[in-house]
Amino acid sequence: MELRSRAMMGANAFLYIGPLLAGLGGGGWGLVLVFTAIFVLWTFVIKPGDGAPKVRPVSGLLTQALLQTLIIAICFGVGRGIGGVLGSMPQIPTYLPIALSLLSIPFARIGQSVPQTITPWTPPNPMDRAPEITLAHKLIDALDPTVLVAGGG
Repeated sequence: MELRSRAMMGANAFLYIGPLLAGLGGGGWGLVLVFTAIFVLWTFVIKPGDGAPKVRPVSGLLTQALLQTLIIAICFGVGRGIGGVLGSMPQIPTYLPIALSLLSIPFARIGQSVPQTITPWTPPNPMDRAPEITLAHKLIDALDPTVLVAGGG
C-alpha cells in the first residue's frame, strides 16, 4: 500500500514539475498546448470509468481541457516568475519537462493498480452435476429389464 501511495505522489510531482520547469527554462507559451494534451491523457488514464466505455458530453471534455489549461498556465507562470526573481532562466531542453510529465502516467498506473488476488483451486462439486446424474440414472433404469419386470409386475 505504501509503494502505491509513493508512486502516486511521485507521479503527481512529475506531472506538475513539467510545466514549472518549462516556464523556468523560458519555454514558449506554445508548450501549454502540449502539456494540456498530457494532462488530459493523464485524466483519462487515472479515471478510466467503470470499465465500460462511456460517452462523455462535449461540454464536459471542453470544461476539463480548459481547467487543465488553466492549471498548466499557472504552473508555467510560476516557473517564469521564479526565473524572473532569480534573475536568470537556465537553458532547459524542451524535451526534459515534456518527458517528466509523460513519465508521470506510468507511475500513476503503478500507484493505481489493484493487487490481484489469487483464488485457490477447488475441485468441482459433484452436487453441481446432480441433474445430469439423475437423468443418466433414469435412462439406465429405463433400459434395465429387471426394473421393467419389477415395476410392471
